[in-house]
Amino acid sequence: KMMDQMDQMKPDSSGKPVFNLFVQSPRANMWYPCGSFVADERAQSLVDGWKANSMGMGGMIKGQIDRAVASTLFQGDSKKAMTQNIVKQYPALKANQRDLRFGYKIEYEGLEEAQGKQSIETLTEDMAEGWQDKLRNAFNFGG
Repeated sequence: KMMDQMDQMKPDSSGKPVFNLFVQSPRANMWYPCGSFVADERAQSLVDGWKANSMGMGGMIKGQIDRAVASTLFQGDSKKAMTQNIVKQYPALKANQRDLRFGYKIEYEGLEEAQGKQSIETLTEDMAEGWQDKLRNAFNFGG
């Protein structure tokens, strides 16, 4: 039944990478699908770069992809709006709505052949920061 729900949520990607978003409560070990979005050109070029570089630069490119997805999710009111939709869809998660964990998985033709089986990548708010932000925050600059 959950897989049917996922299929209904999937956007028409026209061959572009699809970022499937998931959510879980801190206690549960189960990820719930909570939406998808199709990559824009910049995201697609990052995913293409990652797909082509299974060695070397691949890890750095994957870090940029994680950061892009995290900034999309944690920017402005995105997380709040998404959380409201999630607790409507999955009432069982309402009690933990302040502590929900988010993750994503990329669905893209040829990606698993190049990078191996994709598992859900957990997203944290600090992933949305670039290294400059992390450095600035570590030394309390500008804050």
